[in-house]
This record gives sequence, structure tokens and C-alpha cells, in this order.
Amino acid sequence: MPSTLSILTNTFSDPKERAHAIGMWAGISGLALAIGPLIGGAMVDSLGWQSIFLINIPIGLIAVVVAVRFVPESADRAGRGLDLPGQAAAIIGLATLTYAFIEANTYGWASARIVSCFAVAAVALVLFVVIELRSKSPMLQLSFFRNTTFLGANLVGVIVSFAFFGVIFFLSLFMQEAQGYSPIQAGVRQLPCTLAIAVTAVVSGRIVGRRGSRAPMTIGLLMLGVGLLFMTKLEPTSAYSVWWYWLALTGLGMGLIMSPMTSAIMGSVPTSRAGMASATSNTLRQVGSVFGIAVLGNIVTNRFTGRLSSALSTYHLPPAATRGIMSAASQGSQVVSTKLPAGVDAKAIGHTIGLSFASGMQLALWISGLLLIAGAPIALFMIRDSASGSVGDPGQIRP
Repeated sequence: MPSTLSILTNTFSDPKERAHAIGMWAGISGLALAIGPLIGGAMVDSLGWQSIFLINIPIGLIAVVVAVRFVPESADRAGRGLDLPGQAAAIIGLATLTYAFIEANTYGWASARIVSCFAVAAVALVLFVVIELRSKSPMLQLSFFRNTTFLGANLVGVIVSFAFFGVIFFLSLFMQEAQGYSPIQAGVRQLPCTLAIAVTAVVSGRIVGRRGSRAPMTIGLLMLGVGLLFMTKLEPTSAYSVWWYWLALTGLGMGLIMSPMTSAIMGSVPTSRAGMASATSNTLRQVGSVFGIAVLGNIVTNRFTGRLSSALSTYHLPPAATRGIMSAASQGSQVVSTKLPAGVDAKAIGHTIGLSFASGMQLALWISGLLLIAGAPIALFMIRDSASGSVGDPGQIRP
């Protein structure tokens, strides 16, 4: 992914052409978001979930052939050394931090395992910063972050990835577990969002070429945040016809953000460092996505289990039956129906589980929506637009 942006930046030297190219890049990425759930859902339904890994083999082989045949070389022949100490520190820091967030609910936030992981992550990431500041050939050029556009666009990337991809993950579970859709049916119902991303990303690339990145990013953050806040009213019984347009609004907002954000980042660094800039942006977005799923996952799980435990108490079930339902509910509502004691209404229990999960997801939607709206001022005040419509002269770094 970082290589693709680096190639585009070096191929299109004109800022307006580069913005259009990045818009096309983002639009095609959006199409992939639309196609993935459809093909993946069909494969899961017919061939099992393991089949989704096999499709990467032919795709990878085709990509290798296309890259060898059509992609021009854009390497910096001056050469730079590998920053192995920096890479090792980054890997250890991010890996332990991610593990700690994901497994905190399993082992407990105060457990020795999780506390140790947080401690190792803190030490490793501080060490990474020290290494990068002292290295003659750093993996990450920290001086880039002195540029307010580069810093602001990357902050927006982290916020958007944290909020949007965390919510999309749980929305897919909600449609399948709480509303009873199959994987492919859930994939089809995400099309208003993903297709809106694909179309708007291309359009926003043209807007950047003419007007700059600040306005579309700011408006996109507000649209995405408002769309998520409207979806806080979702219930297991909510008809798709009454909320698909809010899903489309989130896609329009996301599409308005991605191309301008990427153009702002790539236009604020020298072209010789395009690979480093795109790698930094990609890594921070991935970190935001992982933490979004992990942190929001903890929030959803805690609200879900708390509400479900309280609701099950009204059924006056034996303690063993309640524990069994709670355990099975974590694997899906369909599993619960096979583990209920005689005489218990499976449909009522399933509805209770759906309501409890919806309550957790609603809290995640509130947090994500408000976070995105709070991110709009970052785009408004930190992103700088030049008169030519690009973010800045890619040949220099401006403070």
C-alpha cells in the first residue's frame, strides 16, 4: 500500500494531476471495500469461512504479473540504510500494545500479563522515538511532524480509522447476530456505504485539485460523525429501509475525507520521501483501525455483558443456565438456542441478546460519532491549502 502512493506521487508531478490520481486510487480502494463483503459473504455461505484466505492466492499472482509488467521503478538511487533497531522497537511496541488492548477483557486490565504488555509497549515506543531522533537513516522522519499539514492529516487518519472501521466491524456483527442476516445479505446491505465511498473519493480528488484539502476533510468528518450519531437509534427490530440512508451518509463523509487527507500528506513532503510519508500514513491508519476494534470492542463487550446479565435476571433462571447463556452469547445468538434448558423461550432469549448487543454498539457509535465531530477542527485549522489547490510544494518541508 505505501508503495502504490509513492509511485503515484513520483509519476504525477503536477499537484492537480496528483490529486486526481489519488482520488482514483481511493475510489478503486472503495470499490474493493464494496466487492469484498459480497464475494466474502458468498464464499462464507457456500464454502465456509476458511475459503476467504484462498482467494488471495490468484489475486496475489495477478498483482505480481501486473506490477512487473506495468509499474515503473521509482527508487531513490542515492540509497539509504535499513533502520533495523528502529524497526525492531516499532514492531515490539505496536505488537505488545495491540495484544494488550485485544486481550485485556480476557485476562483482566490489572492482570500481570496485560500490565506487562503495556509496560513493554511504553518502553519500546519511547526507545523507538529516541532511535529515530539519533539515527542517520531513520525509518520515520520525525521532523515531518513539524509540518502542521502533515501532522493534522495523520491525526485525522488515526481518528477516522479508529472510529469508522471499529464501528463497521460491529455493524457487520449486529446485522448478522442481532438482525439475523446471512453474511452475504449483510454484505449487500453495506453497499450504500461502500459505493458512496468509491464514488465520492474520485470526486473529492478533483475538489482537492481545484480547492485544496481542508474544506472536504472538514465537511467529511462532520458528515461521517453525524451519520454515526443518527445510527445510535438502531435496534434489532429496526427495518433496513429506515437507516440505509444514514449508512450512505457515512460513506459520503468517508469518501470526502480519504483523498484529501492522502493528498495533504503526500503533498507536504519531498517527492524523494514519498515512500516514507505514505508508509507513515498507512501505518498510523492501520494502528487506528486495530485500536478502534480493540478499544471499542472492550466497550461494546462490557456494555453487552452488563446489560445481558441484568436482563437475564428477570427470567429467574438457574445460575448454571445463566452462565451457559452468557458464555454462548459471546459466540453468537444462534449458538444460544442450542444450549437452553427445557421450557425456556429461545426467541425471547435471542431478542434479549440482540437488545444487549445493540446497547453496546450504540455506545460505540456515540463515542465514534463525537470523536469524528471533534476531529473536524483539526482539519479546519491545521490543514493548509496553497493557491494552486495543492497542500504544499512537495519539494520542501514547511514548518
